[in-house]
Amino acid sequence: MNYYASPKESQENSADARPMSGVLYFNVFIVSSWAYSRWMPTVVGIGLAPIVQWVVIPPTLLFLVRARHQGGEGVRATP
Repeated sequence: MNYYASPKESQENSADARPMSGVLYFNVFIVSSWAYSRWMPTVVGIGLAPIVQWVVIPPTLLFLVRARHQGGEGVRATP
């Protein structure tokens, strides 16, 4: 996908997310099959695993991308 595309291409790309949005809505709100059990740790109603993913993954990726962009040692992509 080209996220810097023309407006027409951007609209086509956003249409790709619509089926997934419907699946999410159905499973979360209608069927309730993606609900947390009482045994799963939550913070303000949000599961602990997604919170940890939001806290750990973005800074890690930012570090790796910056290191790669600046030619950092030890962070090399293998061909």
